[in-house]
Amino acid sequence: MNQPVTRIKALKGMHDDNVAVILNAAKVGEVILIDCNGTTERLTCAGDVPSFHKVATADISQGDAIIRRGTPIGLATQAIKKGELVHVHNIRSQRAQISTS
Repeated sequence: MNQPVTRIKALKGMHDDNVAVILNAAKVGEVILIDCNGTTERLTCAGDVPSFHKVATADISQGDAIIRRGTPIGLATQAIKKGELVHVHNIRSQRAQISTS
């Protein structure tokens, strides 16, 4: 059975980003609308995503950069499917990689 589409439930900063931020928690199978600068995308959640967490808007391979607002924020430590939660369990922050020398 198809889940109904809800109102805008996530925001994506730039069209090339591979994550969006969920505004209200979403459940597996829920079809959500993502706003990206006035353009709306549809996404089916592949897992539960808590409020204010990131969701993958494309398949991401292990080692790929996680892009938010046009900036790499981390690297995928495993493959992440479109619609899955993107969080500390499957990314490594790039902030930890910054050299202070």
